[in-house]
Amino acid sequence: MKKLTYILLVCVLLGLTGCNSKEEAIAETREVLCEEAGVQFTLNGLWIEQEGDDKEDGNGREVVLNVYQEETGSGIQIVCEDLTRTEGGTLVRMDDYVAGFQEQLKISGQYQYSCGDISTEMLYGNSYETFGASVAELNAKQQYYIRRQDDTMIIMVITVFGEEKKEDILALGKEM
Repeated sequence: MKKLTYILLVCVLLGLTGCNSKEEAIAETREVLCEEAGVQFTLNGLWIEQEGDDKEDGNGREVVLNVYQEETGSGIQIVCEDLTRTEGGTLVRMDDYVAGFQEQLKISGQYQYSCGDISTEMLYGNSYETFGASVAELNAKQQYYIRRQDDTMIIMVITVFGEEKKEDILALGKEM
């Protein structure tokens, strides 16, 4: 019995020393690169990179970056859409694309999106068409940044919940 107690105690101690505290996770930083968008983010250990097999949807959209804070749910997602595989193809105009994107959000059956006005903003060395969207039932706000690069639309989505601010998340990124 003493041997079993000793083994359990050692396992518990090893388990405790292997766990990072929240302070250690905050102090630990890493660079997360998104070459497709030309952006890199400096994230602490509280950010999780979501990986999976569902990165490409079969219609030309591919999730190239998906990171989020486990505690808050706030996140950064970057999607590339190959215009050669879409309706309208490479002839689509930017304003039509962004307006269509907003319309897709509004008619998505999952949540009730409310979209703001479209404007232009420089971010990480590139000009983006941008608009805000909110989902009241989740107390969530999103900011969409969309730009064209050759035959690809790059869509960056910053999601925040509650009192968090998109500016705090944007400050984590820089041009590569």
